[in-house]
Amino acid sequence: MGWGNIYIRRIKVYKLAFRVFLDYKVVQIKAKWIEKSKRDGLWEEAHNRNGKRIVNLITELNGLWVKLGQYLSGRADVLPVEYITLLKQLQDSLPQRPVQEVVLLLPFNLNLRSRRLWKSQFDFVRLISMSRLNTEGLEITCLPIL
Repeated sequence: MGWGNIYIRRIKVYKLAFRVFLDYKVVQIKAKWIEKSKRDGLWEEAHNRNGKRIVNLITELNGLWVKLGQYLSGRADVLPVEYITLLKQLQDSLPQRPVQEVVLLLPFNLNLRSRRLWKSQFDFVRLISMSRLNTEGLEITCLPIL
């Protein structure tokens, strides 16, 4: 992943945040001018619309963003119910990545010192065998030692 790709991803996140912010400002203005009985429906529609936008961007960006979405899906005390419902899709519905792809990409996302440690001391066989245990549904209680 080059620097250009990182900046493009950041721009997508900022663009979505701005779009969601503006959407809620418009809803806030509209809510002042409609009946009280219709306000809840207006907010629910906005939550559904923006929740879908957020989930779509998270699945597009992948990686750590998916983990953030999974974490937020368990935070009903912070987010509206509509967001929680949509973010729960990130728990099990995303396709898995092959272990070989992860093993190849991980060192490039580490800093130089960590890369040297990764190349010199990491036991790839243990990692792959542990991931196979995990896909077979067995409980893993230890982590590979660096």
